[in-house]
Amino acid sequence: MKDFLAASSPTERKGLLKGLEDNLASGRCDSSFWLCLLSIARYSRLQGIREIYGQIYSLFLWGYPLKASGPQKPLLEQSILCFTESMIRSLKGNDFRGCAEAMKEFVTLYFPATEGYLASNGFRPEELRLTPSIRLLIRTDEL
Repeated sequence: MKDFLAASSPTERKGLLKGLEDNLASGRCDSSFWLCLLSIARYSRLQGIREIYGQIYSLFLWGYPLKASGPQKPLLEQSILCFTESMIRSLKGNDFRGCAEAMKEFVTLYFPATEGYLASNGFRPEELRLTPSIRLLIRTDEL
């Protein structure tokens, strides 16, 4: 995210910012993370990154029905709201590192919660292994 934003045009960054602000204003913050992934998949200067983030985006789509079938998770709802607000604040300040940190913080909370939900519904640990694309998204080295 940091490298993508640093290389993106002001128009692309404004488009992402507007989408995030629209999500916040309409109460649809649950699509904010997807908007970020989709922005990278569409506008990254590097073809390989577009392909990887396109794959990550498509992998997240299969989980959309889980939101409706699972119990409400106030912590996750609050975290996506905080993520959206943090992304907006960081984008407005051209703090691309802050954007990358917001994404990592959200994913670090989101994945274990989703894994726990799937495990409670009968998925075995070997079925929950992260794909290489997802592991790339949550890498622990330098943002």
